[in-house]
Amino acid sequence: MSFGKKLNKLKRDPQKFFKDMKIFKKVEPKKVEPKKVEPKKVEPSVIAKVNIFDHDLEVTHFKKKVINSSLGYSTLFITADSGDYLINKRVIGEIIRNKDFIALREKSIYYILEKDFREYGIYDNSKIFNIFLRNKILRSNLFSEFRNIVVHNPSTETFVFFRNTNPFLKTICMVDSQESLNFLKNHVKSIDVLIILEYFDLSEFNSVPRIIKIETDIVHFKVKKNKYGLKPFVNTYSQIIDSADKKFVNALKIALIDTSYKKDFNLFLPIVCHTDNLPNIDEYNKDMTIQGLVKYRYKSKNKIKHNNFMAMIDNIIIEELYLRDNLYSLYKDLILLSTYKNNYKALLIRTLEDGVNYEAI
Repeated sequence: MSFGKKLNKLKRDPQKFFKDMKIFKKVEPKKVEPKKVEPKKVEPSVIAKVNIFDHDLEVTHFKKKVINSSLGYSTLFITADSGDYLINKRVIGEIIRNKDFIALREKSIYYILEKDFREYGIYDNSKIFNIFLRNKILRSNLFSEFRNIVVHNPSTETFVFFRNTNPFLKTICMVDSQESLNFLKNHVKSIDVLIILEYFDLSEFNSVPRIIKIETDIVHFKVKKNKYGLKPFVNTYSQIIDSADKKFVNALKIALIDTSYKKDFNLFLPIVCHTDNLPNIDEYNKDMTIQGLVKYRYKSKNKIKHNNFMAMIDNIIIEELYLRDNLYSLYKDLILLSTYKNNYKALLIRTLEDGVNYEAI
């Protein structure tokens, strides 16, 4: 409406003019529908499923891009396809929940689900090789990006098939079952690292290059007060299993460091870290005067004057720690002990006393 028409309307009927003005109109608020946010699935990447049919291996491969941005780690986990979430599986679930080690994060690990085909019996090596030759997917080098195969309590030959796809693949078997150990006696040559409970008989596994034994306390005794005095308290079965699973995962970290690098490069290996990619890692690797990397913070925000080196070390929290490959081999046992205890100060002190040159990151 033009200004002249509005002025005439004002003269004719001032009351109606002001009533029709927008400023006096009741403005209805717009209804905004809330957006539906679908919850994200946190299940890890399943890269393939395998089954056996008519004495032949069927491999269904899902075309997923393998992200390998984790300082040289890339691991293929083989686990039974039970239809349940992977996070509910023993050891595998502990691995998925573990976020403090770079090689166990989603960018570094992929899964192959296998159907249970134990009813077909144990294959000898010649039959396994014949199936491998006939299977195009196994021979197509699809899994050449991986460096490790990890399997917990294997009961089928699936891991053997996939190990045959690449001469650089290393197999890590984690065993806490006598039945699985009996099965593996037929496939000792396909095991590169065996992580196992210490009380098992390993007389038939002497040819395995690396065996990591897990210490086990079947019953942990604690003192618990009651009205009759003191008595020993026995941990529940689930507590014992949880403890064993954590020990298996800690041993797996050591095994992955062992198998994931070529010794010629003498790269920095992560002992404990919380980042996917360490900034300037290539520059650190090139500077051979640096033998260790450490990131730490002080327990107290207030500045404290320390009288000696040990007092200073006692007042810090180690957040990240790296050692070169050749040093890792020297301190392997101390690293394993530090990982079990989740305390790396003794390792830092020992290496510093031995003259290891650290760079603060």
